[in-house]
Amino acid sequence: MTQNEIAEKLGISQSSVSLVLRDPATPRVSEKTKVRIISCLKASRYMTKTGVTRNWNLGYVTDIFQDLHQDFFQESLLGIEKEAARNHYNLITECLRGKSLNLLTNNKADGLIIRSGKAYEILQKNDIAVPVVLLNCTTPIRQCDSVMPDNRSGIYKVIRFLQEQNEKNIVFVSCKPNYSPYSCNYQEREFAFVDACSMLKMNCSVEYVPEPSVSANKLTDHLRDLVRHWKKDKTLSIVSVNHYYASLIRKLYPDGKIVAGDNKAENGFEDKRFPMLVQDASYMGKTAAELLVRRIADPSRPFVRINCDMQLFLPGNGQKHDDGAGESLSGKRNSFS
Repeated sequence: MTQNEIAEKLGISQSSVSLVLRDPATPRVSEKTKVRIISCLKASRYMTKTGVTRNWNLGYVTDIFQDLHQDFFQESLLGIEKEAARNHYNLITECLRGKSLNLLTNNKADGLIIRSGKAYEILQKNDIAVPVVLLNCTTPIRQCDSVMPDNRSGIYKVIRFLQEQNEKNIVFVSCKPNYSPYSCNYQEREFAFVDACSMLKMNCSVEYVPEPSVSANKLTDHLRDLVRHWKKDKTLSIVSVNHYYASLIRKLYPDGKIVAGDNKAENGFEDKRFPMLVQDASYMGKTAAELLVRRIADPSRPFVRINCDMQLFLPGNGQKHDDGAGESLSGKRNSFS
């Protein structure tokens, strides 16, 4: 059925049908009318002008290396689910275990949110015929929309905070993960650390440790050797690329001055003994779903990357340095690039 035929069948204007197709959550059409329109679109297997059938399903893609029990992954999925439902879409999740997705081979989804840089690296070698939004991973050159933490602004907040505490010498603890080039949070945080220290005239160095996926004993031994060296320099502050390393360092060096570069590996903020950058995972998921719905409605618009604000949590003081740039799609602070 065409838009005009649907409008005639329901006894409404064609513009109302068009509005709902462009924005299923539009406030310009009553909820009751939206439900009627979308029910008719689904029943008629509405086909767009480009010959693509709208399924009213969104896909969420992960890979086998992601621990879906972590709060970060659960919260981001919750944000996606809520935004999908608000736009009258179903959500189908799939873990990429090979080189193809059932979501694509069976034409089940109108678009994909891909949570894994490795999964995108595999899938983009084939022709992905539906819109894609990357969540917590991105492409060096804009090939699709992406939602990322604002790593640069977040790390700058950390270095600014340490400067205010009269800290002079800072070491950044990271690794060179054997991930996809699209999973670039660690690299972005390292580059931001070096730039921020240079800008604020702080002495800095970078230490690489084994990946979190290696044996716990090997990683702990490596960190223990570093701690022996750090204890000799009482003026040293430590910035970890993630919460996992920061927690391990804290156990080995309880008196050290440590800041965690994210809260991703943390469960319910169990360890609040040191400052950390906090990502709102639910909001990031919601933003990714919102971007995908917009992309489905308007495939030709320019690709964007949205950087979601990271806030510096200070034990006993709440949040500090909330100076992210730009209003987001839904009222939070983001920057666009």
